[in-house]
Amino acid sequence: MERQKRKFVAAASCEGEGGRRRRMTDRFSNLPDQIAHVILSFLSMADLARLSYVSKCWRELCLSSPVFNFNEYNCIGDADMCDSKLRLLNILESFLLLRADHKIQRFRFDWHLPPPKKNQSSSSSSCGCRDVYYRVMSCVQKVVRCNVEQLELNLLGLADDEGFFKWISCSCKCIRKLGLDHTYMIKNLNIESSSLERLSLSYPQPDLDTLNISCENLQLLSISLCPDSPSMTSLNIFAPNLKQLWWEGNLMNHPNLRKFQSLESAEVCFDSVGKVSLGKTQKFKSTLIKLKTRVDDFEPLSEVFHGLRINEVLILNEAAIKVMFKLEGSMPVSFNNVQSLRMNIGCVIDEIVPSMVSLLRGMPYLRTLYIKRCPPFHELESNECGFDIGYWKLHNLGFINRLEFFTIEILDGYNVVELARYVLECAQKLKKGVIICSAQNLEEVKRKLEKCKMISKAAIVFKERPKSERRLLF
Repeated sequence: MERQKRKFVAAASCEGEGGRRRRMTDRFSNLPDQIAHVILSFLSMADLARLSYVSKCWRELCLSSPVFNFNEYNCIGDADMCDSKLRLLNILESFLLLRADHKIQRFRFDWHLPPPKKNQSSSSSSCGCRDVYYRVMSCVQKVVRCNVEQLELNLLGLADDEGFFKWISCSCKCIRKLGLDHTYMIKNLNIESSSLERLSLSYPQPDLDTLNISCENLQLLSISLCPDSPSMTSLNIFAPNLKQLWWEGNLMNHPNLRKFQSLESAEVCFDSVGKVSLGKTQKFKSTLIKLKTRVDDFEPLSEVFHGLRINEVLILNEAAIKVMFKLEGSMPVSFNNVQSLRMNIGCVIDEIVPSMVSLLRGMPYLRTLYIKRCPPFHELESNECGFDIGYWKLHNLGFINRLEFFTIEILDGYNVVELARYVLECAQKLKKGVIICSAQNLEEVKRKLEKCKMISKAAIVFKERPKSERRLLF
């Protein structure tokens, strides 16, 4: 129901002529409820609570807001005081009661759950962490009972609680996003939901042994495992509508990943590589493959994207590029449809050039190429032998006849400048080239490349590397 015209009036003294007082009307008072609620949706629960004390009219507006963001840190900062947290939860419960029958369109709940201490009784007066833990679980369930349409949960430090995940599966039909960070004492994690659309599992403790996910409407899945954590013994994922996948950490051998028929993009960063099939899909648009430098068991990588046709964007780090060179001829992945490639490498040293050539040979329809400098960086002395422009021309690479956009970050060195020369002189359909250099090398590189006999009429732009990035290089 549209609220009646309410004027939140502020009186301001005017020191002008005659010393008269004038009344100022807050423009917010004339807004329709729907627009006012959109503005209030950007406020935290703490800000809403403060605003509700301004007047009865403001209180009514705040209580009827359909969107809430409840973040523990916005309310009590970094203080790890259980009494303060309990009082905060009391305020939330009171707020929910005062809302009466107002529907909640979206409720976001962020909380750090301290793990219960094994040798501490719940009646301990020094710390009520166990009480806080169960009160948080109780508040989340009360939120669901308040006609909430979309629930977003971000819980840091969730401990062994099978009841919570059973509640997600059986009783919580409104949850859309679930974020679990640094879970404790959870050996078998089972998540089943018909409503969940986004799931994030970040750095679970090494206790995790089994992970089962069954979410038919899941569209985004992000899993980040702790470095050097042991591989899980069982991994089962059923998400037929998954569109985005992010995986970081060890990958067990032969996980049960049912076909992701709608997958459009995937980013994988492996500590160690196991054999995994993501199934076939014609919608696959973007892929990032990143291997840690210590990965030396290369053969299993041939199964990582078995049978996939990567259709548009591919991003590879240096370790992945080297692996693919070692597997040349045995990789079942098709790169024929890749239109955009980004190589994240430390430096175009002699060791990496043949791997780059091998990769580019399999991408005849490439339109965009970006050579980006990323750690680990190499000593430039390793460039002594060098691969000149003649080496690149010798391989007669098909992509050069279709390339339209080219960006390269140059620190120094012979190889990378010769690669830039090759593109500028041979890419007949090139429309734009961007050369990014450090300040001390910009003029020298520009002088060398301006001598190129360009075959196209492309616009060439020289840029100085931002200072923030230069700090990372040295």
